[in-house]
Amino acid sequence: MKMEMGAMGSQGYTSSMDIDIKAVSRKGDLTTLETRMSNAKIKAPAGGPMAAAIPNMEKRMNSMKPVRMTMDSFGNPKGMSGSVGTMGFQGIRFPNHPIRVGQTWGTSIDFSQLPGMGAASAMKMGGKIPMKFRLLSLGHSGKSAKIEVSSTGTMTMNMNGQKINTVMNSKGTMTLEVATGMTTDSQMTMDSVTAFSGQTMKNHTSLTMKLK
Repeated sequence: MKMEMGAMGSQGYTSSMDIDIKAVSRKGDLTTLETRMSNAKIKAPAGGPMAAAIPNMEKRMNSMKPVRMTMDSFGNPKGMSGSVGTMGFQGIRFPNHPIRVGQTWGTSIDFSQLPGMGAASAMKMGGKIPMKFRLLSLGHSGKSAKIEVSSTGTMTMNMNGQKINTVMNSKGTMTLEVATGMTTDSQMTMDSVTAFSGQTMKNHTSLTMKLK
């Protein structure tokens, strides 16, 4: 299954890429998915701070190894190889009980537990960010579901003694196939404020994803 993802940042840059997701195995309640990125493209204002780095950034993104993630039927990750991927199935952990339109459920992201970012890594990360989901509507005779997603919290980072705190606030909607849980369309925004060495940096990012 192929998807197209794009992002636009407040610093004047845009990026896009193709995402190919394939189920490689299933055992009992566990499914292993492989995610591969390709056709990554980045655009930035000419003469801007990112312009010179774009060729190397695109090369690194397009040469990234596929990520494998094993998860249960509720989107809870059970194992991963490669670089860090999304938390849950495409960012969603499904409720373990029936819900109706208008009802909510939640989970949280513990950055200290992410592979390659915890105690064994040179870059120490921390912070637990709660995520809230709300079922907005059902469509196509119950074959699709539109979900509201929101989260607010602080991620901490320590790089060789350099402490960095980032306050993040994200919200948006995702439309899913009920049968597969696959995202067919999403519109998300994220605002962040990063503080380090007595300085602060604000950023606004818009993220779109669409099934090809």
